[in-house]
Order: sequence, then C-alpha cells, then structure tokens
Amino acid sequence: MVATDSGGVAEVMAGIGFLVPVDDEPALEKALHDAFCLPLEQRAALVAAGRRRAEELDIEATVDHWLQ
Repeated sequence: MVATDSGGVAEVMAGIGFLVPVDDEPALEKALHDAFCLPLEQRAALVAAGRRRAEELDIEATVDHWLQ
C-alpha cells in the first residue's frame, strides 16, 4: 500500500506499506518506486499484511470487537 498521511490513513495502515506526507510529490514518487521494486517475497508479505488489516477493519469484525 502507498498512501498519503491525511485524516486517519496512518491509523488505518497501521505501519503496513508506505505512508508519505501530503503534497510531497517526490516522496510519493519514491514510495511508489520502492513498492514496485520490492522483491517478490516482500511484495507478497505486504499484500498479505494489507489483507489481514482490511479484515480487521471489516465492519462486522469491528462491531464484534467492541461488543466483547
């Protein structure tokens, strides 16, 4: 994942992927380059971590968590 650090994006990403400052085009370019240049194993691990994070943020999982 590559995203800009605005709103609650940092909290959503939870340290997964590349977070760049808002309006910093050089940082965004570097993050995209770095993401595309990751070795296959690291890209696969990043994708898996992103999917796990997305599952954690699923509305049903979130409601279940808060009701416990």
